[in-house]
Amino acid sequence: MTETYLVIGATGLQGGAVAAELPRRGAKVRALADRGVTVAAGDLTDLATLPAAFEGVAGVFSVQDFYAPGVGLAG
Repeated sequence: MTETYLVIGATGLQGGAVAAELPRRGAKVRALADRGVTVAAGDLTDLATLPAAFEGVAGVFSVQDFYAPGVGLAG
């Protein structure tokens, strides 16, 4: 069985690289942004939308905006 991974931030450089590499290694990719993979509906600011995106995945790669309000240096 092929494992599926959720990539949050798949349109960025880091997330995009992960989303491109996982299929080369035989994995399926689900993302919260369109990048030639299965797109999962979800909004990180609305927790109620996330369970379906996370359902059945073997792992998650998530890039966080360190400068976003309430996160990291901006927090």
